[in-house]
Amino acid sequence: MRPEWREHIAELTEQFAQARSGLLDAQRRAAELTATARDAEGRIGVTVDHQGRLTAVDLEPAATGLPAAELGALIVAASRAAAAKIDTQRAELIAPSVPDEVRERLDAVRDEHGRLDLARMFPDPYQEPRR
Repeated sequence: MRPEWREHIAELTEQFAQARSGLLDAQRRAAELTATARDAEGRIGVTVDHQGRLTAVDLEPAATGLPAAELGALIVAASRAAAAKIDTQRAELIAPSVPDEVRERLDAVRDEHGRLDLARMFPDPYQEPRR
């Protein structure tokens, strides 16, 4: 094998090892993420874990008099807001380990909330593309 090829392979191997190490570290840190969100008036707070699953609900006294449907809607909205915070935190953790060209390709298939849209990533070859 030519010496310059051997050197190039060694460089690529080192780059891969660094990227892998960074991603594994980010994955470990992402598993510890939590996020909290409150309704606009601060009556209801929710906390979600790293997967966006509800782990705590905090109801201020002002929330106890709300109709059940309104209370439920506020809890759901706060849960979604907290889950969106988790998505942002996770993306920030992983971003330094993802090459720019990969990040650009992933950004092209995100939905209006910034989440990866699998239908855009893996389009059905028999359907018209979405715009």
